[in-house]
Amino acid sequence: MSAWTLSELICAVLGYICGLILLIGPNIRKRSNPQWVLRALSLSGLFVIAWATTIIIKIYGDSFLTSKTLNLVKQYKPLFGGVTIGILITLFMSGELSFKKWKRKR
Repeated sequence: MSAWTLSELICAVLGYICGLILLIGPNIRKRSNPQWVLRALSLSGLFVIAWATTIIIKIYGDSFLTSKTLNLVKQYKPLFGGVTIGILITLFMSGELSFKKWKRKR
């Protein structure tokens, strides 16, 4: 296993962990956040899990996927990552994920 493959595998595992945190985390405590914020965080969690899944498919799919399908999987990886980053930037810029707001609520 090369160093690039190992680093991609570590990113995929971290992606699964962060995706589960984003998916489950907002629903654990009842907060006064608007409903769209909770849905956006859950959606970004799903996209992070999909991004990590495309990494795993890219690493281990060489043996059973055709080159055309593997190229399609490689094209979806930046799509999932970009949508996730876009959602999180939107939430930060709207002020719903600001650190000041978190400190006031605790």
